Amino acid sequence: MSAAEARLMVGTPGDPRAWVRVANTLLDGITSGQFKPGQAVPSRNDLAHRFGVSPITAARGVRELAGMRIICRVPGLGYYVSVSFALAMEQAIQDGSLTAVPSGAAGRRAVTKRRE
Repeated sequence: MSAAEARLMVGTPGDPRAWVRVANTLLDGITSGQFKPGQAVPSRNDLAHRFGVSPITAARGVRELAGMRIICRVPGLGYYVSVSFALAMEQAIQDGSLTAVPSGAAGRRAVTKRRE
């Protein structure tokens, strides 16, 4: 699954649901390289504090990405960036089938498939 496909499954920029904001921000961090393959993502309590939402809401955003295998859960330790997803993203960017482009007025970064 590409990052663009993941973004479509998670929601669109500006979606008012708080868990979508959490998931999209994490996805942006992963696709931009802020979170590296195998690196831990912030805990649900940290995310809840950062976004001003309940830990349950933050956990929903994390679970959505885990359900898409973008991040994976290690019992007792937390969630980590999936190495397989990150490697697939890196390969797609290197071979030119994926490019990062600005989207929206806020200057958010989105990943889109290049048309051939």
